Amino acid sequence: MAIALFRVGIVDSDKDFTERLELEDALSSMHRLIRRRGNGPYAARIRRRGHTWSPRRLDGAAIEQKVREWLPTLDVGGVVAVRRSDGGVVIIRVAKPKPEPRVAFDRVPVPCGGYQDGWGAPRSGHDHQGIDIFALAGSPITAPFDGTLRFSFRGTSAGWAADIVAADGRGIVRNFHCQKTRIRPDGPVKSGDQCANVGNTGNALHTPAHSHFEFHAKLRSFDAVVSGNVAKEPCSSDGTACDPFAELNAAYGKIGGGTRGRGRPC
Repeated sequence: MAIALFRVGIVDSDKDFTERLELEDALSSMHRLIRRRGNGPYAARIRRRGHTWSPRRLDGAAIEQKVREWLPTLDVGGVVAVRRSDGGVVIIRVAKPKPEPRVAFDRVPVPCGGYQDGWGAPRSGHDHQGIDIFALAGSPITAPFDGTLRFSFRGTSAGWAADIVAADGRGIVRNFHCQKTRIRPDGPVKSGDQCANVGNTGNALHTPAHSHFEFHAKLRSFDAVVSGNVAKEPCSSDGTACDPFAELNAAYGKIGGGTRGRGRPC
């Protein structure tokens, strides 16, 4: 089985789920959600599809041993459920396999932005094709690599967009919901050059200001970009969007599948 990432939380409560985690962090989150006050046994049953392990009053070590044993047997989307003594259920869901390392962005796209892993989240009629980087309206959006800028209105959904195609062919990034104000003319940009300002144009009018950040790998032309549902992993050159979470973590100084990237002060 490929090295996987995991999501941990209280069943039927998405707001209580962690983001994608490495195994050790996932187990730590599991214990935190299962644990009750005191040092005694704190879970009643562990289950995965087709199997239940239910001697009562399990301690933390027994729970962790069984979860470690079962997780590698699950496909992506599989769940191990742990029933707490109070009746609540904590689940660990197998997330997408850990992405293969790809060339990191040279610079961060929004120097003072903060983001979470929202790739593939349900949207009206489609899945989310990027990661939202939140920042104060007017914050700078910068080129993550040397390339060519195109600033244009992309419709009532995306609003104003700053699209940049890399000079070395590594791909295209798109920043949606920008403010309408043009910062620089279309044409060559260097890594770190300001290309636009964070805004809430398009369908982001009633949300906090942010840049919807997309990455389309291995493309050399704006015309090659394909819109639609999220791309299959790993990234290909078919024009669809790739999950940029790993690249953003690297650019913001994070490692692998960290739970959250935070922007740096402008």
